[in-house]
Amino acid sequence: MVLGGGLSDDFAHFLKMHPGLSIEEAKRKFKEQQKLKAQQRRGPKMHH
Repeated sequence: MVLGGGLSDDFAHFLKMHPGLSIEEAKRKFKEQQKLKAQQRRGPKMHH
């Protein structure tokens, strides 16, 4: 499978880790994961 130049190395790695997913499914899950990571990085931990 040839990946288009628009896909990041992170996504390529994600696909390798989840070989059963279709491209569309993988994109969706990958975006969700990236969003979660961004939220974790951004948000100060106020609730202890």
